[in-house]
Amino acid sequence: MRVLAHNQPLPAKFPQNPTPPPPAPQEPKDGTVLGRAVERLPRFAQGAVVGAGSLAPALVGGAVAGVPGALVGGLASLGFRYALDGDLKGGVVAAGWATALGMLAAGGHTSPLGLGLLVGVSAAMGALAMVGKDEGPVRHINKPGESVDLHDKLVPGKTNIVVFSAPWCPACRKVEPQLEQLMKEKPDYVTLKVDIQDGDSPVAKQYGVVTIPCYKIFDDKGALVCEGDEARTRVKSMLGQPG
Repeated sequence: MRVLAHNQPLPAKFPQNPTPPPPAPQEPKDGTVLGRAVERLPRFAQGAVVGAGSLAPALVGGAVAGVPGALVGGLASLGFRYALDGDLKGGVVAAGWATALGMLAAGGHTSPLGLGLLVGVSAAMGALAMVGKDEGPVRHINKPGESVDLHDKLVPGKTNIVVFSAPWCPACRKVEPQLEQLMKEKPDYVTLKVDIQDGDSPVAKQYGVVTIPCYKIFDDKGALVCEGDEARTRVKSMLGQPG
């Protein structure tokens, strides 16, 4: 099924400006079990877990057993990163850096205090990197076309505008900078962008998306405020566009 942009006429089998049908049964969530568990933690805790899991095995291994220990620890880091996000290439890069640092630590501190410091430094580095990371006013919350649980991605304490879009959609490209500007003017709002890729993608079927951009609005407690035509009208009103 082809999903059409709102500035294009819809085929006869779709009503004009349709209200999306009820969501289809959810497909398996994107990401790994470990990745979804870590995402539920506060941002600093996410960074601490990722930092400790990525760096500490190689650092501790190098300190305790020299170069062989760093290599074994690097493999453990690779396993952790792959279990975290399923990205083998990214995991190899991260494990390579960890192994290099582990080799630098070879023959270093082997006391419990020294090893604890290595783990603590690894966690602190990850936490600082995560807290200092600027996600921007418009956040991408899924890989292109993949299903996503919106409630897992909502930002607590803010009004969440979820926009379903695709890179090939002219109307979507036009509205994104307008949403970015709106978010700067409304710090209590955040926009979550879902890339549907095309009409046959798992996420398009999951939420019944037939035209884009398509919106859902959630309040600061995570309750759905509106969707479909009503949500589109509200967003246009906030952007100063005619309904």
